[in-house]
Amino acid sequence: MQGKVSIWKVDLEIPGENPLQDEAYSAILVFRYLHRPLMPCIRKALRTRGFLLYSTYTLDQAQFGKPRNPDFLLKPGELMDWFRDWQILHRFEGTQEKPRRAVAEIVCRKP
Repeated sequence: MQGKVSIWKVDLEIPGENPLQDEAYSAILVFRYLHRPLMPCIRKALRTRGFLLYSTYTLDQAQFGKPRNPDFLLKPGELMDWFRDWQILHRFEGTQEKPRRAVAEIVCRKP
């Protein structure tokens, strides 16, 4: 079975716009990025039983280095709160080593 992958360049932070098509994706992967207005868009963009892998920095990251701006750092439990009603396959919030960083991670499936 072969799948189709589409790649495009898009500005995810245009105020008032949803750059993601509803129920269009089987999986969404997010690394080292936080734009809170995009969270409801991500929830709607995944198809039923689609997967989300999200990993980014928490407020504790400021003690280890960049980023330090709280606008780009998750509050305690924030990532889990966004997807609490989904099937959680993996979650982590804490400090990782090599390099030392404070992160929150979640792998979940849309019901």
